[in-house]
Amino acid sequence: MIGDRLGLSRKNRGSQEENAATLFRVLNKMTFVLILDGVCRSLDLRMVGVPIPRRRSKCKIVLATRNEDLCDQMGAKKKIKVEALPWDAAWKLFTETAGEEMIDSHPGIRRQAEILVRKCGGLPLALIAVARALASKRSLEEWKHAVAIMNSDPSQLPGVAEHVLRPLKLSYDLLPDDTLRSCALHFALYREGCRLHQNLLQECWIGEGILGDFEDVEEANNRAGYLLGVLSAASLIDRVDANGYTRMHPVIRATVLWIACECGKKENRWFVREREGLTDAPDAETWAGAKRLALGYNEIAVLPEAPRCPDLVSLKLKNNLGLEKIPDGFFGFMPSLAFLDLHSTSIKELPPGIGNLVGLQFLELCGTKLKSLPKELGALTKLKYLGLNWTVDLASIPDGVIRDLDQLRVLRMIVSYRSWKAGSSGDGVDMGELEALNRLRILDITVGTAAALERLAQSRRLAPATVALLIKGCRGLSSIELPSVLGKNMKRLKWLRASHSKELEDVVIGGGGGGGGLENLVLEHLLKAKIVWRGSHGQNLRGLYIYGCNGMEQLIYQKDDEEAEDGRASGGAAIVPFPNLTEIALRGLPELKRVSEERKMLVFPSLESMEVAECPKLKKLTLVAEKLREIKCPRSWWDQLEWEEEDDATKSAFQLIMKPLQ
Repeated sequence: MIGDRLGLSRKNRGSQEENAATLFRVLNKMTFVLILDGVCRSLDLRMVGVPIPRRRSKCKIVLATRNEDLCDQMGAKKKIKVEALPWDAAWKLFTETAGEEMIDSHPGIRRQAEILVRKCGGLPLALIAVARALASKRSLEEWKHAVAIMNSDPSQLPGVAEHVLRPLKLSYDLLPDDTLRSCALHFALYREGCRLHQNLLQECWIGEGILGDFEDVEEANNRAGYLLGVLSAASLIDRVDANGYTRMHPVIRATVLWIACECGKKENRWFVREREGLTDAPDAETWAGAKRLALGYNEIAVLPEAPRCPDLVSLKLKNNLGLEKIPDGFFGFMPSLAFLDLHSTSIKELPPGIGNLVGLQFLELCGTKLKSLPKELGALTKLKYLGLNWTVDLASIPDGVIRDLDQLRVLRMIVSYRSWKAGSSGDGVDMGELEALNRLRILDITVGTAAALERLAQSRRLAPATVALLIKGCRGLSSIELPSVLGKNMKRLKWLRASHSKELEDVVIGGGGGGGGLENLVLEHLLKAKIVWRGSHGQNLRGLYIYGCNGMEQLIYQKDDEEAEDGRASGGAAIVPFPNLTEIALRGLPELKRVSEERKMLVFPSLESMEVAECPKLKKLTLVAEKLREIKCPRSWWDQLEWEEEDDATKSAFQLIMKPLQ
């Protein structure tokens, strides 16, 4: 009928070009609205005879697609994102489809219905399909069973695979390459609704080889950000905020898991059971058939002695706090294992069998209770990521192990081993082993001697790779000048912590060299420390955290220096030391009396959060922070603050954002 009205009836049809020309002539004389629904590939409208409306034309073309990039490719002038249904609308759609009378017939059925609606996440496709599957169910047991199916394998509910999962699978299938499909699949390894930060995903993707080779941490960040952008544009993930957090919709996650299990043909191929209170490890059959096992945040304390896992590629045991021992034969039959996450388990040692995992590329041991690394770790010559942050008991690493891991791209050792040997100083692993890692691109490291710090700062291989640095102790080190003490090569340092020193006095923010991109500075248990600021430096600092510095009397000292480049540093009542600082925490500073020199006002134009605790002598807050949204402090300290008469407006504003600490 539409074809007849447009002069394109079946009798009058010609070639594609002729039909397009006819359609173009007809539509050019009409005011029309064209709705294109479910578009999944870019379409050249002119090629099919659709004239593009001019700016002020009353003609409209409405394009509905799950891929935002398609809107740009087809030249959409305005984009409107259709959000998931809010609760009231989702509940109404579900109950009208399933039958309100039946849902209200039993309070238990209503509770199960509410669970199912939440599981659908406001997605109309899912709400309608699930509601139709339950429309004829009258007993509470049937509804409870439906909830169990939605938790384990939604494809088993009638109509869900055909009307929900298969249509959504098209977005996955149309991703440009397998790299992006691997990224999408990775989200399914985390619990439903979990917020994931780009940094976490980036580390995993480096370890799995998804990101490929990269020159430095910035390139890795950019590549990961690009991949996440493509997934977001394809409506496979949602960006939660501007701070790098993303989330996968529960129905999309169910779709991805279904795809990973070969569209339901191989159940438990991906066995994801995070945060389910499991106390026992999976049975032998599950180990034997699984490709990926995600068992994090459970209560598993005992692992099987020697599971046979011929296809197992990934094993996540993160945050099973009761897990203290890995059986000697546990890694004996895992020939394909490439990803192993033991983060925050209580293991005290790795069995020698770890050396059997010759294909392992990612090993996360952060927060474990390891006291030493086995020499067999050196056999993991394909390892790209080794995480040892917060292994506070790690005191021994056999000679040669680090050097043998010559494929490492990322090595993380903050609050970890620090007995590095530099020249005649130190009695542990020679820093030359670190310098032998030709492919190392990201390094987090703890150093315990001034000699090791100097060696690190001067190393043309290690300094450019250093992203996070903990300087602990370092006898003989009386001052740190940032960034120049770190050497001209340490340009990518983002996080610096100096702790546990009786000699360190001055932390000078200024000077030349590298380290100008520092974003977080932590000073902890430095008995004599003070911060000295020189103008025009510290521009990138985002967080300043000072804990247990018993001798600190003033937060920031301004250096009277004729070389100060910024006029704000050498005169006037206002100082803007760190223009991008968003967070300050001051704890355990018993001698702190003021934040700046007399008659000087600190201005923090970006500061949003401030915490003050155990600073009894700090009586005044001589600072300006127009974006400050919270001051966390004890009520007793707040009540003893002194204010000048002209500070009444500031006091009133701060009073509104004060949050008492317990």
